[in-house]
Amino acid sequence: MFRGQSFWKRLLEIAAEEKPAYQTYSYAHRADFYRLDLNGQNILQIARAAKNLAPGNLRSALSCFLTTSRILLVCPRAAGHTAA
Repeated sequence: MFRGQSFWKRLLEIAAEEKPAYQTYSYAHRADFYRLDLNGQNILQIARAAKNLAPGNLRSALSCFLTTSRILLVCPRAAGHTAA
């Protein structure tokens, strides 16, 4: 089921399903910021993805998700695009 998939790709799929809330545009980072609020369901999905897809050293670092309430997604814009 997970063959050929990375943990990071699965994390972005989970985030897309949850429709993260737009927060702001950062001129310093030239990126849009989105917030993904974590709940029991998506924490379980992320934990499952970590167990099945993440390398061992990353898997142990991801144990913090159990006590994390949100993830901030930083989405860089292509050159030449600015905030509306």
